[in-house]
Amino acid sequence: MQIPYRGLRKLARSQESTSFVVGIALQTRPPEEHHPSPAEAYHHPNPSREAMSPDSKTPPKAPERAQPESLRGRSLSLSLTVKDLRMSTAWYRDVIGFTVEREYERDGALRAVALKAGTVSILLNQDNGAKGWDRVKGEGFSFQITTVQDIDALADRVRTSGGRLASEPADMPWGVRMFRVQDPDGFKLTISSEK
Repeated sequence: MQIPYRGLRKLARSQESTSFVVGIALQTRPPEEHHPSPAEAYHHPNPSREAMSPDSKTPPKAPERAQPESLRGRSLSLSLTVKDLRMSTAWYRDVIGFTVEREYERDGALRAVALKAGTVSILLNQDNGAKGWDRVKGEGFSFQITTVQDIDALADRVRTSGGRLASEPADMPWGVRMFRVQDPDGFKLTISSEK
């Protein structure tokens, strides 16, 4: 309801209508708009739909990224070359707890196995020996699997399944609990809780 300015002045002269005028003024005043800060707009899951105010026709602009733009990966999959594919597959499946997602054969021989544990993927490839059977694998790096599962229970599973821990579960100064294992080819894995 819109009341012309002159009408409001007349109503305001009587004491009884003062509160009525204030009430109308509050009701006819447009609501304050919420303008998200750049940080709110950037971190909002879908700024184009949910962060917009009801009267806005365009979504808020996300802050500009530094150029050149950095990589924003969503997952990491590993491909490891192993000496004995069947033994390594059994170790990752039975000792660590991965599941076999797919097996790849060529000329009737098993060449690779895709393993999965949650969103973690590992592809094990059979070494063909072209670079020598005694070449060192897994030196100079390790990879970490982060989980919400009980770290001590996972370490117990490794032990009872015949695996050996490279380090016992321990609390780290940066706020995680973790342990380390080494696969049959020398690749090092850290299994860690989230922060």
